[in-house]
Amino acid sequence: MSLIMKRIFRNMAAMVATAVLLAGCADDEKTAIPSFLDVNVKFTHAAKPEVGQTMVTNLYYGEISASEVMTAVPGMQVQSVLTADMIRSGFRVTFDNPDKSTGTMYVCSYVDINENGIIDEGDLAVFYNNLKFEDMESGEKFPTNVIGEYAINLNHGIVYGEVISDDDIVDADGNKYTAVTIGSQQWLKENLRTRHFNNGEAIPTDYDNAGWIGLMKEDGTGQPAVAEYQDADLVQDGLYYNWFAVTDERGICPEGWRVPSDDDWIELEECLGMPSSEAKLNNWRGADARIGEQLKTRERDFGEATDIYGFSAMPSGQREKDKGTFSAYNADAYFWTTTVAPLVKQGVRRVIRKSYFTINRGVISKVAGHSVRCVRGGKAPEPKSLAIDISFDGAVTPRAGQVLKAYLYYTSVAGVKVAESTPDATVSTTLSDTHISDGVTVTFENIQESAVNVYVAAWVDVDADGAISAGDLAAFYANAGFEEVERQEAEATNVAGQESLQFSLTKVYGSAPVTVKDINGNEYPIVTIGSQEWFKTNLRVTKYKNGDAIPTDIADADWIKLTSGACAAYPDTDIAINGLLYNWYAASDARGLCPEGWHVPTEKDYQTLEIAIGMAEETAAGKPGWRQTDKEGTKLKANVEGFNGSDLFGFTAMPAGQRAEGKGNFNNIGTYAYFWTCDEFTDNPEKAYRRVLQAKYETIANSVISKLAGYSVRCVKDSE
Repeated sequence: MSLIMKRIFRNMAAMVATAVLLAGCADDEKTAIPSFLDVNVKFTHAAKPEVGQTMVTNLYYGEISASEVMTAVPGMQVQSVLTADMIRSGFRVTFDNPDKSTGTMYVCSYVDINENGIIDEGDLAVFYNNLKFEDMESGEKFPTNVIGEYAINLNHGIVYGEVISDDDIVDADGNKYTAVTIGSQQWLKENLRTRHFNNGEAIPTDYDNAGWIGLMKEDGTGQPAVAEYQDADLVQDGLYYNWFAVTDERGICPEGWRVPSDDDWIELEECLGMPSSEAKLNNWRGADARIGEQLKTRERDFGEATDIYGFSAMPSGQREKDKGTFSAYNADAYFWTTTVAPLVKQGVRRVIRKSYFTINRGVISKVAGHSVRCVRGGKAPEPKSLAIDISFDGAVTPRAGQVLKAYLYYTSVAGVKVAESTPDATVSTTLSDTHISDGVTVTFENIQESAVNVYVAAWVDVDADGAISAGDLAAFYANAGFEEVERQEAEATNVAGQESLQFSLTKVYGSAPVTVKDINGNEYPIVTIGSQEWFKTNLRVTKYKNGDAIPTDIADADWIKLTSGACAAYPDTDIAINGLLYNWYAASDARGLCPEGWHVPTEKDYQTLEIAIGMAEETAAGKPGWRQTDKEGTKLKANVEGFNGSDLFGFTAMPAGQRAEGKGNFNNIGTYAYFWTCDEFTDNPEKAYRRVLQAKYETIANSVISKLAGYSVRCVKDSE
């Protein structure tokens, strides 16, 4: 038996699909002209049949959707013994005198390459019509209307998912894998299950639930780990790795293979039919091409699945990020990428769900335990470069001969002193008079292929003391939150694919702190957006500015009767991330919630913010409701799982939910962000103005609500 005959294909060939509407020639009143249907066949795939094998072509008169083609009875059948010339150049199959009275016909043609008497994996098969046969899937689309024509063309060999031998695909533990070719990439057909790095060192394991979720530090670094789910099938489901394991420099994929980046997954998705304009969006994508269905295995109950490329994604579930327990087994497939998310404690992943036919691109905590598929090949990435246009238009300017230093970082360096940080790339430029008057461009070449987010700092040592200190010019791009340098421009964190950035070194270092403390000692990072400075996180203070305690621990029934200030913590949430929830009486109390020099924003403050991020002035100041000019809601929302935000300006609105005004209960965490203004609604003194962001919406709601609601609060700096 030939090598081709020995190949195992994950799925049999795709079915070409479209109804054949046969008219033939018009019948003469005296003599009926015989009708016929020609089927032109070519073998186009690398896997071809052999001389002497038989190709069977069936014609069906009735709808046979959802039935197995081998059990359906054809109206006509032609068998063709293949010659070398037929395989090389193609040939024609003719059905003479088909029954035209049916009007609609379906054609199936197949070669039983593995000679087992049935159509199954490894065979070449193709359909002319979009039939949902049990063992065949639609591959190519052909025109439906062939009235007046007598021939259709079938290209045999649309064999998606050609399998590569497992002889040379071995991991560090000796486990063997098969792989599937999809486009220019090759992917493992099975989930990774190695317990060792490629240098032989063991990947840490046997963590209990608490130990598992504690493997990451506050700065986003952490320890690699792998886990096995006792109820899973090790060979089918593989092991569950955290993000630190999949990105460890010691490597976990077989030699010559790599853990895929976000770009690798995008290339796969586009190969399966996802538009490029959709591929880089977050959330569930690929509905038109039904990408999820194309990738799901048919060997398990995984909902609607075609697996036409042989990727065979298994519903292996995950090890959860916040509990350390296993979940979603036999329901979802989760896959890591090596790409870090805008928030340093998260990585980018893919999710395929049993009940969905789409695929999710999103982010998740790096401690989540996900499956890994290794990849090799693919399109050669275009070299990334980043040009930064810098101008000097502040009150203080450098002198000719001084050196401008630009730093680039691949991971967030929030809280790190620039002078003590280690940049991933540095560009230095000695300034001329022209640079100082007209600006200067510095360029970082060959940015790391896997880089999605980069952070840039630039500074000039004006006082020539060798360190960033008071009197120097310093700025940075992309919300990096350095401890000793203010970020001047409120721009996007994701600069992959952009050609240039622009910012001005206008402020002198030391003009403002990077963080602000409340009366409890909690620190809040600051983000500059337009002319305003805002807290980057939700308020969590438990005292008014004069030291008086804000009442808390109030029962639901009592909460809805309050006429004075109170606060509450949403149960079982991280207050450092989500903050506390305050009623309006607390937000507007004369004793003050915000630190000295800061205040709870007014309606006008929020309008100023909305205009700064792109909303038209007439929209911002217009009638209440869900409003937008250019997806301003998305720009403010945090880029966290399920909230669908881009966090373009670093406001990082968290979906912290609310305490409801009607019952005093907590709800909507993970899907809604609510923020108080300090402005009362003049038409009804029991209500006040708020802002609302919702996971599914790109808009911002400006509305009024009962003062009893418990909402998040952001502080904004007093205007000078």
